[in-house]
Amino acid sequence: MSTIDRGCVLPFAAVISASATVSQDHGDHDDGALRATLIYAGQTLVEYQARQAAEAGAGHISIHVSAISAALSRSVDRLTADGINVSLVRSAAELRQTIPPDSDILLIGDGIIAAQSWYAEIARRAAPVLLVVNDRVTEPEFERIDAQHRWAGLARLNFRHMMDTLDTLDVLADWDFQSTLLRHAVQTDPARVIVNDEALFKGEIILVGSQTTADAAERHSLTTGSIPASGFGWVEQYLFVPLVDWAIPALLRRQVPPVPLRTGAFALSATGLVIASFGLTWPALLFFILGLVVDTVAVGMAKSARRREQSGWRDLICPVLALLGLILLGMHGQVNQVSGLFTGLYLAASITIVELSVRTGKALHMRAWMICSLGTALILLLLFRFAGMLDLGFAVTTLFALASVAMIVLARPVADNPQTGIPTKDIHSL
Repeated sequence: MSTIDRGCVLPFAAVISASATVSQDHGDHDDGALRATLIYAGQTLVEYQARQAAEAGAGHISIHVSAISAALSRSVDRLTADGINVSLVRSAAELRQTIPPDSDILLIGDGIIAAQSWYAEIARRAAPVLLVVNDRVTEPEFERIDAQHRWAGLARLNFRHMMDTLDTLDVLADWDFQSTLLRHAVQTDPARVIVNDEALFKGEIILVGSQTTADAAERHSLTTGSIPASGFGWVEQYLFVPLVDWAIPALLRRQVPPVPLRTGAFALSATGLVIASFGLTWPALLFFILGLVVDTVAVGMAKSARRREQSGWRDLICPVLALLGLILLGMHGQVNQVSGLFTGLYLAASITIVELSVRTGKALHMRAWMICSLGTALILLLLFRFAGMLDLGFAVTTLFALASVAMIVLARPVADNPQTGIPTKDIHSL
């Protein structure tokens, strides 16, 4: 079995070092506080690290601390509430009891912020392995392991080596957990995964020493990626994405949890449905749009903070309420002169097909202007309503939705022609 394959099969636990204090030379108001309790992505830094480890596949997470504080206890409570198996340990003996037998160990350095791709890279390799950076391009805060490399804050150790090291710590009078464990790991001649210079300059590995550094890292890392770059309508791409990228860092810095936001999004959409039942078009459309925006922000916040947000049917609440609202709006007023009682139903059915294609990834190859998403339909109807042509707006938007369905079907990659062996062209090559 290859090294990578064996690393994928073996279970592993995680150990996070969380005893270092904020450096006294940073001039922050947080001097003396633990690095682990600095705020990052709307939570403590150690909580974010634990969520990354769980996402990488860690079955149990031990946080090694010198003393248990209220902030650390609250972090553990939140992690436990999200279904993450985590515990605080203060000694080698306690740590020995929490590590599952025969499990590799993912060691996470104190104050390290690493891109999730590096967690995945270390997690899929067999122990022992260290993530390192070249000594010539990095800051002195990273711990040097030899003349060429410094430790980048992630390592995978085998169970036997971890137990032997803990036995050694039992007989030492004065020791630093992270440094001692790292030095014992280096003596086993582990494999090394080198963080390239480009990734380092992009901020994929950061050692946080103050709240100022954590804030800077958050602004750099959490401003993009909340919504995929393709596969959505032009309203989502050009209106929702900028709003989301602006709102998420601001809300996370204030430690606003995503759950109340999502509840508010449901309430906005439900209010829009009630208003639509009375035939009040533009207020209902505005509430539906606001509901979609707030729901998108909440989902983006959960993703950025790596929270295990409940999904499934909850993802459909705002869209379903908006689609029901379109059906109700289509049954009122002059719209019935266009296509009768089922005007709203025709539009809602067409949008449903488009939304299902988007949510299942079948529209990833489509350009934004080709997709009549739910947000796009609501904006179009609102514009037609302000122009006094709502009946025409329903007709145009329905045709747009049907055209989107056709383009999604025609543009989907098709297997090679069995007779000629020539790949069928997609819509972009026509």
